[in-house]
Amino acid sequence: MRQLIVWTVLVVAVVLPTCAFGEEAPVDEIVAIERGQRAPFDGQLFPTEVAIRLGMRVERLQLQLTADVEREQDLCRAQLQFEERRLQLEQERRDFEIEQLTDLVDQQAEELVAARTVPWYRTWGFAFGMGIVASLLLVGGSVALMVGLG
Repeated sequence: MRQLIVWTVLVVAVVLPTCAFGEEAPVDEIVAIERGQRAPFDGQLFPTEVAIRLGMRVERLQLQLTADVEREQDLCRAQLQFEERRLQLEQERRDFEIEQLTDLVDQQAEELVAARTVPWYRTWGFAFGMGIVASLLLVGGSVALMVGLG
């Protein structure tokens, strides 16, 4: 019976988790603890070498994060400059096309005005006047010919 109690106490002592009481510590603070000393806060205890490696890893990851952020910002800045330059070139191209089309329309308008402007000798008034003059000449010539023959 005595052995059963001893074994039960040992099993319970091993299996049941132990409670550690401590105070809050900042996340980035590393506190050295001597063997047997009570921990000043809850958390995990690491050997000095592991704590140093973890600290170095955190520092490296922070530097890598800073470098990644700077690289992404540089990429975004370059992309923005590229898009601004592309927009500027597109606007210049459209302005050039508008200028070319405006010149073409002006030239066509001048050609249409020139085509609508009829020379004086091709107007209906000139033709009408020439018809009257020609008729008068014919009638006058006929009368003169009849008087002269007759």
